[in-house]
Amino acid sequence: MSKEKKVIEGKRLTFLRGMSLEKYSDSYRISVSRHENGKRVRTYYPATLEGYKKAYEDCQMSIHERTRLGASFGNISEDEKRTISLWRQYRDNCQASGFSHFTAFEVMQRGLETCNTTSPTFQQEGKLYLDNLLYQENGVETSHIVKVKSRIARISAHFDKMPMHKMSEDLIRTFVCNLTVPRSGAPAQPATKRQYIQLIKSVFSFAVKKKHLDEKDNPTLAIDTPTIEKKEVEIIPLKEIEKLWKHVKNTPALHHFIPALAVGLFCGVRVAERTRMQYKDIFVGGRNEIYLSAAITKNDFARYIYPPACFKQWLIFAESKGVEMTPDNYIIPGATEIHRVDAHSRMIKSLQKAGFSIPKNAIRHTAASNMCVIHGFTEAASQLGHEERILRRHYRLPLTRTEAEAYFAISPETV
Repeated sequence: MSKEKKVIEGKRLTFLRGMSLEKYSDSYRISVSRHENGKRVRTYYPATLEGYKKAYEDCQMSIHERTRLGASFGNISEDEKRTISLWRQYRDNCQASGFSHFTAFEVMQRGLETCNTTSPTFQQEGKLYLDNLLYQENGVETSHIVKVKSRIARISAHFDKMPMHKMSEDLIRTFVCNLTVPRSGAPAQPATKRQYIQLIKSVFSFAVKKKHLDEKDNPTLAIDTPTIEKKEVEIIPLKEIEKLWKHVKNTPALHHFIPALAVGLFCGVRVAERTRMQYKDIFVGGRNEIYLSAAITKNDFARYIYPPACFKQWLIFAESKGVEMTPDNYIIPGATEIHRVDAHSRMIKSLQKAGFSIPKNAIRHTAASNMCVIHGFTEAASQLGHEERILRRHYRLPLTRTEAEAYFAISPETV
């Protein structure tokens, strides 16, 4: 690096190669020269100590960049010139006001941190998506959130650190097609694969909405959610229901689950709703009604249910067997909703081990089918929290009124 000495304002100063002190009219000025786009360009500064400082910084930066970038340095575009000019203006304003300032590199580095030069990983975006779900549930980690959390972890582990914009349609389809049951390794059910696709689409849509990802980089737009073949709803036959209640009545370990079974089999309450119900929701004000608030129901609409006489008889029986029914107690034992979901699952597995066939959602389907016969579709839809058209489509089963009346007459005395 060639250097020479010059005197400015009585001080002997070092001039780098590319710096020179020139006479201009009746005074002197400092010149800094460089090559830009094949042309020699000069920048001038006043021949003062302050001017020298700026010229020295300018020349030093040019030398450093020329050393680092070689021949490509100097091929500077108009956009880059405007950027440097803007920074110099910022620097001069700061110095004039007595403020410290960031270097041009620091300004550029901080600016790039706010730009989407890449996209988040599925794990990073999934965490934000989960935080949003938790916020909607007032911080309560529901069984649904636990399931979503588990699935996001599985998807994240597969795609690892791959940015979301590189998760192609083919990669996502391959992942879903190869899904297996974690413990057994058997192929996942079509319904499970459908839920994974829905979750992946939801996380990508969330990323686009929050501007973490450009919509054009969303590969799930081309992925249709698969249609699951509609099957006839499965219900438990009347004779099996009678045997099931007899088994429950004679099995002390199941007495604590009588209220949950009764509200499911006689009132058609969903599993998730059962896990949120407390005894204060039953026989509100001494009336023969169950009140499910919007915080309990699946669709966030409060509703009333008018249980049959056998429902109260089973609750009286359970209470006589030591089941505590204080208002704030949940009808399924468990400190949290997750614990209550697990307890409900164990109860169903216990019944299945005892020889009872209980397909998924069969408890609610059985109740709904019988309620439609007794109450009619309109009233049954109101109590079940369903649209009437859905009931008419799925629950037009060949049940007679005699069978339905016998169903709602099952009590501890009759089994």
